[in-house]
Amino acid sequence: MWHASYLASIDDWHVGVRSDDPDATRQLEMLLGDLLSESPDPPSGYGVVTLPRVAGTRSQPLAELRHGPRVVLRSRYTGRLTAAAASHVRALGYASQPVLRLAFSLVSRESVGVMVHPQLLRMPGLEPQLVRAGWDITDTPELAVYDESVVDVISWSSQRSDARTSSVTLRSIVVPDDTIDHRSSRSAVLAYLMASSPPSTLAPQGHLDQTAHLARGLRIVSASGTGPRAVADTLERAL
Repeated sequence: MWHASYLASIDDWHVGVRSDDPDATRQLEMLLGDLLSESPDPPSGYGVVTLPRVAGTRSQPLAELRHGPRVVLRSRYTGRLTAAAASHVRALGYASQPVLRLAFSLVSRESVGVMVHPQLLRMPGLEPQLVRAGWDITDTPELAVYDESVVDVISWSSQRSDARTSSVTLRSIVVPDDTIDHRSSRSAVLAYLMASSPPSTLAPQGHLDQTAHLARGLRIVSASGTGPRAVADTLERAL
């Protein structure tokens, strides 16, 4: 049973946004209020769902962000899920904007960010490492670069009760160790970013120029290992 259901409208997109938790509803309204209208039966979209507590445990129950029937993200923190839902909804509008789009998520501290593939942040066992390290986490399917190497993101941290919108400067990118590393030429980095850039309304030359500018300023950090601890260590090196 849903606590609240909305229609989110952004450009030509219309998606449902649902929550079964009062606190999640409040945060969704705070993050997406300008896009939402109440709807008793919205179309398929994003839902924040609290799972039943496991008998005999004291830990915070898990919750999920779902897109239709698909689980996008699982977390013990409702704030992370609502921030992710808001990021996914707002990213729908990037396609019609003249911005550089990059298919990466983000972790940041003090407004300095490290780009990572979205799937990496969903690794089982990584969330406790990120929480202990005090990262701001942005679970988004893509970033929109409006001003050279600066992005506006919706991020969550366990050190705050709510998600927030902030501007972050991109410093580095974490890549698989069999892709490119810090010894790669800038042309290889540029090619990697271009391959990770969904279509946009930027003119082709403007798209190339903006991507090349970003590539020149990014540090490239190769992932060292595949487990949660190794990924957490890599993120520290990347900052």
